[in-house]
Amino acid sequence: MMIKATFKIFTFTILAMIPYNHAIASVVPTHVVCNISGKITEKYTEKYIDRFMGGETKRTLHNIKVKIKSSQIIDDDGEGECGSPQQIVTFTFREWTDRFKYKEGDCISASSQISGSSTYNANWIYDIEKLAVEKCGD
Repeated sequence: MMIKATFKIFTFTILAMIPYNHAIASVVPTHVVCNISGKITEKYTEKYIDRFMGGETKRTLHNIKVKIKSSQIIDDDGEGECGSPQQIVTFTFREWTDRFKYKEGDCISASSQISGSSTYNANWIYDIEKLAVEKCGD
């Protein structure tokens, strides 16, 4: 019984001494959360190979470019900006099914936030809703 207790104490002591290393997959600093509206000017996929610690992961991003009509920060806990009117900003669909719901020329309102890790990050767009085309103008 004494050996089991000593082993547990030894194990927990050793584990507590091992530093937790964020460098294995460091996170991108927290960015602001934005609400944007605008017109989708382009829709495309982007393929690349993410190489990390000797491994490879094939990734496909489903992107859109949006000509910003209006933008505002809805959570300012972090870095960054939301884009300004008339600026064209690239976003990546956070929900893969959204890529089927929206097309070039659609006027949308959505939330966005840059996030990811040191090897894979994007300006994610989510909570998307279509607006009347007149709301985006030209």
